[in-house]
Amino acid sequence: MKCYHLSCRTVDIHPLYPQYLATSSSCGYTSIWDLRKVKKDSKNSSDSEIKAIANIDAALCHLGDDKRRLFSAFFSPVTGNGLLTTSSDDYIRLYDTSKLAQAASSSTYRVETSIRHDNRTGRWITPFRAVWHPQRDDAFVVGSMGQPRQVEVYGRHGRLLAAIGSNGPLPINTICSVNAFHPHRLVLASADSAGRVHVFL
Repeated sequence: MKCYHLSCRTVDIHPLYPQYLATSSSCGYTSIWDLRKVKKDSKNSSDSEIKAIANIDAALCHLGDDKRRLFSAFFSPVTGNGLLTTSSDDYIRLYDTSKLAQAASSSTYRVETSIRHDNRTGRWITPFRAVWHPQRDDAFVVGSMGQPRQVEVYGRHGRLLAAIGSNGPLPINTICSVNAFHPHRLVLASADSAGRVHVFL
């Protein structure tokens, strides 16, 4: 693992075990870190400025490969038993992280679901990031390059459950690459490439 120091796209904390966090990087790897193993480096710091650095030894595992870029990596919000990633190789992947607390090796975190998905939004549009429903471990949303423009809802096993916005009274006309659920209500906000935010109830 040679590229852990490259740009980090997302950081997400496990919902039940806050000592674990997941990062997605531009070099194609999702890394799971154990914060208890983070070391302090005071060699080049003054007494009043001690910097905490994420030593490579703090990483429990690195999932993926260096032939793609990761746009996001998020633990499932209820149990943390799933890790949802979106990447430049046109796949959304869901890793089984149910044995994370046992400090299992990288081979333990198998790909539970792999969804073929066009993630090529282009140079000027924010990359897609599949995001979980905040109160469920079995549903997530992501933007779509398909026509008509829409936001797609998938189940944990990769089945398309719904396409939002394609048949509504105010149809989406551009790509919605940023999506966020309300933390407590069944409300979805989707931002499009034209600067509008669509709110779905």
